[in-house]
Amino acid sequence: MKDVIIPVTFFLTTAAVILLAPITRRIGRYLEVLIEEKRAALRGERDAAAREAVDALARRVELLEERIEFAERLALADRLERAERLMAPAEPRELERR
Repeated sequence: MKDVIIPVTFFLTTAAVILLAPITRRIGRYLEVLIEEKRAALRGERDAAAREAVDALARRVELLEERIEFAERLALADRLERAERLMAPAEPRELERR
């Protein structure tokens, strides 16, 4: 009986490896596909979040540009007003004070 145990064990192990190898390969491929799908979904979520962040930044930059343009117009109007005052003829009262 002891002489039979080793060959039978060897035979069963070899048969199990031969029969189960294709099944384990298929399971491995299936798991790889599942993992890749999950990764693609995560990439899509990250891409969407990145797009939203970029859009938010673009809106903020637009607001900043509008504010800068407004400030520049105010500064220009102030400079033009000062220049007009300097170029305008002096009123008689102002001449008497000088």
